[in-house]
Amino acid sequence: MTSVRVAIVVATLVAASGPVFGQTPSRPDFSGTWVEDLSLRKTTFPTGGAPGARAMSAPEADTVVTQTATVLTIERSVMSQVIRYVYRLDGGESVNHNGANTQTTKSAWERNTLVTRGTSFSVTSQGESTWDYSEKRSLDPKGLMVVETGWQDEAGTVNTTRRVFHRKPR
Repeated sequence: MTSVRVAIVVATLVAASGPVFGQTPSRPDFSGTWVEDLSLRKTTFPTGGAPGARAMSAPEADTVVTQTATVLTIERSVMSQVIRYVYRLDGGESVNHNGANTQTTKSAWERNTLVTRGTSFSVTSQGESTWDYSEKRSLDPKGLMVVETGWQDEAGTVNTTRRVFHRKPR
């Protein structure tokens, strides 16, 4: 009888110590209205270079994020225009058209970080350009949203930007 009780206690402790088999771990919820802390922004984009590089690292208005189990939507206003990105969270392809830019990506969870990879294609008066695009979105221990974005151009030049956002109170 004693060995049966010990086995039951051990089985109960093991079951309670980790996720149930087949259960997906909880993911961060990025939903909310966010404001970037510009003092924490780090970028490798040149500050005096081409206008496109400056535009990619320019400060933005509030960023509004909505998230469901299957989709993450990011909206922000840039020069009185709403820019919207919708990312599928099931690993399927997402295509976002914003002005002269088309972004084609796939997103997947890597532990508690949402990783998005793909291409960004633009057609402007300067011509066409394609960039390899990657983004890592996570919440730090203080609840700040950290977004690390990388772009690699056709010549192989890589630029990155790390941005930190505070959630606005509701």
